[in-house]
Amino acid sequence: MLYVFGEHIGNGIKPIQLEPLIAESTSHCVLSGHRPGTKDPCFYAYTSGTTGLPKAAVIKHLRVFYAAVGVWVAAGVRSRDILYVPLPLYHMIGVLGATLPIFTGSTSVIRHKFSASKYWEDFNRNKCTVGLYIGELCRFLLAQPPKPTDGQRQVRLVISTGLRGAIWSEFVNRFNIKRVVEFYGSTEGSSSLINITGKPGAIGFLTMIIPDFIVKIFYPLTIIKVDVETGEPIRGSDGLCQSVGSGDVGMIIAKIKENDSLYGFDGYVDQEATRKKILPNVLTHGDYYFVSGDLVTIDKYGYIYFKDRIGDTYRWRGENVATNEIEAMIARFCDHSDAAVFGVEVPGEEGKVGMAAIVDPSISLDLVNLLKYLRQSLPNYALPHFIRLLKELQYTGTSKISKSDLKREGFNVNAVKDPIYYLDTKSMSYKLLDKDTYEDIVNAHFRF
Repeated sequence: MLYVFGEHIGNGIKPIQLEPLIAESTSHCVLSGHRPGTKDPCFYAYTSGTTGLPKAAVIKHLRVFYAAVGVWVAAGVRSRDILYVPLPLYHMIGVLGATLPIFTGSTSVIRHKFSASKYWEDFNRNKCTVGLYIGELCRFLLAQPPKPTDGQRQVRLVISTGLRGAIWSEFVNRFNIKRVVEFYGSTEGSSSLINITGKPGAIGFLTMIIPDFIVKIFYPLTIIKVDVETGEPIRGSDGLCQSVGSGDVGMIIAKIKENDSLYGFDGYVDQEATRKKILPNVLTHGDYYFVSGDLVTIDKYGYIYFKDRIGDTYRWRGENVATNEIEAMIARFCDHSDAAVFGVEVPGEEGKVGMAAIVDPSISLDLVNLLKYLRQSLPNYALPHFIRLLKELQYTGTSKISKSDLKREGFNVNAVKDPIYYLDTKSMSYKLLDKDTYEDIVNAHFRF
C-alpha cells in the first residue's frame, strides 16, 4: 500500500490519501506537562535475535537525527535521488530509508516486503538510484537466476551493512553498481564505522597515521583481546584490557560517555540486558565501554573486517574457527544457497566440532566436491564434521539466520528428520549418520 500526503506523482500504484484519514482522527488533545525534546525516546528498535530473543533497544530522537545526517554526509545522498527501501521500518536501515528524505529532500520507495524475484523490476520501474541493503539481501539477489534486467540501470549508490567480501565484487559487477558505502553499527551501540572508499569487505576504517590517543578522543572505538567463545576480555596484570595488533582478531567496543547524546548508551527496556552490555575498566580504571559482541580484525592500513559474532565462533582442537568465513565458502560453492555454520559439543572431546546446515530441498548436494572445495582453503580442524541438509532455514525479522534451534538440535538423528552426514576422517568423506554411529558418538566411542 502507498500512503500519500499532498500531490502524488503517478507510477501505476493507486495511493491512499492521508488527508481524509487525518481529518477522521480524534481532535482531543492529550494533556501532559512534559515538553518533548531530542533526548526523549523516539521508538524501540528490536535487535536481530540471531542467537537468542530480540531485545527492545531505546532509540532517542537525537540518535535518529545523527544517523540520518551522518549517512547523508558520508554517502552523499542527493535531493534528486530515489531510494529503494525493501526493509522493515523497525530495522535501522529501514529507518534511514524513512528519515533520509526528511534531511536531503530525496524520495524513498518503500516496499512492504522484500522480494528477490521482483527487486530489480521494482527498482527500475520506480527509476531508483540508491539501494539500501543488509548483506543477506545481497546474497538473496545473487542467488536469483540471471535476467536481462540485471545491471540494466546503473545503481549510483548502495548503502549497506554486512556485505561480505566474498560476494562484494560479484554483486557490484553483476548489478552495475557505481559506488558502495558500507557501514557498521549495532542497533543500540554508541559508535559506528564507515567505509567510504569502497574497499571490498571492509566495514570501516581507523587511521593508523594519527597517534592512537588522539584518535580515541574523537573516535572512541577500540579492539580488545577476548576469549572468542565466551567474550570475556583478556586483561593484563594491571587489570585493564589489552588492544590487538594488525592481523589479530579481537572484539570491537565503543566508549560510553555519560550524558553524551552522541556517545551515550541508552540501553534496553530490560535493565539486566543493559547491564550485560557494559564493560568496565577497559583502558583506564573507571571507564565504561559498550560490548558489541562482534569479532573483527584490522589490517596494517587501518581497514577493519568483520570476522564473526561471539557465540558463533567456536574452538576445536585448540584452534578458533570463525563460522562467517565458512558460511561464505559454502554459499559460493552452492550458488548462494543459504547455510548456517555453528559449533556443537560432542562427549569426550574438548571444545566444539563444526556443523553446517545447508538448504538443499532436493537433497542432491555434491558432498564429495564440496569437501574438496573446502579443503582447498580450510585446515582440517575448520572443516564441518557434520552436515545437515534441509528444506529451509529460519530467519529473524531482519533476514538474518536464526541459529538457536539448530544448535539445540545439533546432530541428534532421533530428533531431526533431515539427513545428517558426518565426516569420516579415515576416508575423508561424508557419510550418512545412522543411529548406530550416533550412539557411538554420544557414548564417546567415536574418534574424530
